[in-house]
Amino acid sequence: MMLIVPLLLLLLILFFTSRRRNLPLPPGTMGWPYVGETFQLYSHNPNTFFASKVKKYGSIFKSYILGCPCVMISSPETAKLVLVSKAHLFKPTFPASKERMLGKQALFFHQGDYHSKLRRL
Repeated sequence: MMLIVPLLLLLLILFFTSRRRNLPLPPGTMGWPYVGETFQLYSHNPNTFFASKVKKYGSIFKSYILGCPCVMISSPETAKLVLVSKAHLFKPTFPASKERMLGKQALFFHQGDYHSKLRRL
């Protein structure tokens, strides 16, 4: 019985870690558990952080900032693809940690007509 619990725990860990590896994500690192690369971003000049990532991984890379996984885009061509050509596939969002700090009712978390109405108040 005492061997079953650790074995089940090990199987759960393997199951969840193997699922992440199968995702088609861009190159990059996720940093430390829970904090990711937040310290690297905010302890130096953010431009230096992004420039080193672009040099190492290219114009699109993954990272883990403020407790959330992120995909960063640095080229105008890719930004145009995301914001114009394929805009229906993407939802502009802020990190969930920022939403938890400021609350879901913060003005810049709303979109569309409701956002416009709030701005006019």
